[in-house]
Amino acid sequence: MFFSELFPNSLQPIHRKRQVSREATDFITLDLINREENLPQWARDRMPALLKHIKDNKNHGSQFRDLREVLLLLSRDQVKKILAEMKRGKMICVVGKTSAARWYPDAGD
Repeated sequence: MFFSELFPNSLQPIHRKRQVSREATDFITLDLINREENLPQWARDRMPALLKHIKDNKNHGSQFRDLREVLLLLSRDQVKKILAEMKRGKMICVVGKTSAARWYPDAGD
């Protein structure tokens, strides 16, 4: 079976671009995020590391490049999608739009 038969078209560019081995759960997680569906608990395992870093740096905020270092094995797009899910879940907020943007714990935290 070919990759194109196993995964939605939205995930194929990641496979072609990176040409690295990914676990099936990585693709399932990305598919759920792309469809803007809530992630099941097993797929949220990567969020605590990002949230901890953001909370630890709540006074000055966390820049995206710092957050990428927390999850080195994930691509830029994967980290962005996880952050988007966390933002939708009101766990975090972002101030700014450029590379100087900073991520903070949600005001309710």
